[in-house]
Amino acid sequence: AGNLKHPLPPLTDVVLRAIQAARKTAENAINLKRVEDQVNNAVIAANKAA
Repeated sequence: AGNLKHPLPPLTDVVLRAIQAARKTAENAINLKRVEDQVNNAVIAANKAA
């Protein structure tokens, strides 16, 4: 196995920060989805009660 002509660059602070930001964004999206579901359920319940 020869050396790669284009070795992968080491993980820099910039890359790590980007990964962390992406993770946080994904977590926020999951949390938002949960909130939306709760809101939808509340709306459905309110409509049934009305």
